[in-house]
Amino acid sequence: MAAVRDLSTLLARLDPEADLAARHVWLIRMFDWVRGDRASPQAAAGRAMLLVDAIEARADLRAKARAWWAVFTRTVDLTALLADHGFAPRTAFLSELGERLRRKILPGTPETTDASDLFRMVLPGDFDARWIALLDEAALSRIGRLLALPDATAPTGTDGPAPYWRLTVMDAVTYCASQVVAAGFSPELRLRMGPAAPAGPDGAPQPSRALAFRTLMSTLDDLREEVLRTPRDPAALQAAFVVFRDRLDDCRLATASVYAHLEDNGISVGLVFRLRQLRERVLRIRELLDCVL
Repeated sequence: MAAVRDLSTLLARLDPEADLAARHVWLIRMFDWVRGDRASPQAAAGRAMLLVDAIEARADLRAKARAWWAVFTRTVDLTALLADHGFAPRTAFLSELGERLRRKILPGTPETTDASDLFRMVLPGDFDARWIALLDEAALSRIGRLLALPDATAPTGTDGPAPYWRLTVMDAVTYCASQVVAAGFSPELRLRMGPAAPAGPDGAPQPSRALAFRTLMSTLDDLREEVLRTPRDPAALQAAFVVFRDRLDDCRLATASVYAHLEDNGISVGLVFRLRQLRERVLRIRELLDCVL
């Protein structure tokens, strides 16, 4: 893929009506132009703002950029990026190892609607994280205003429209939580979880910690309703968050109890792999909620 070295040429090729692959190729080339020779993150951040300056200076480019972004958000599943990027789509360790080796050897295709796959092609290295981290609040606000879309239609039961980004983040939380529940209910983990409390005075066994997973999604539904409500009720939002957070912690503790079984019965690489994935899902949920609360 030939790199575009001239900014005017790059902007001339901005076409919101191009097909899916062509739009994504343009996006890849845009970030390649921003990176330049990759000698300095500061230089790359400066080039990013030059790009913003050039688009802001012309009304036709502003309209094209906003139209391009509108098409992009309609055709690409951004929720997959927030919820699934970095996680193994397969629960078996060896299967996931084979998939990652395949991605290392074979190139990806820009003709994809999965934002997680596209992300690997657009921002492939640590250098991108370094220059993006240099963009200050003012720069991010300018980019946000440049690409601003009308608010999404409000979900049923709310008093007004919820921002598109908030809907996307909450969808990602829902996907992550559903993965946590699915893993918690899997026989490999559920049957190895310890009891929720020590045996009672009569020696009767206590319920399994796996019961914590039963109500996670219902508490998330309550939290989602409060997050998307317009105007917000801070007290109700905080109460719903506390209930969901406590239930999520119960699920985390239930998962951690499996390690006691492994200590007594031996280590399974596949099982530890699933436990680590589940733990990271819980952390991802917390990070996503930090964005909307």
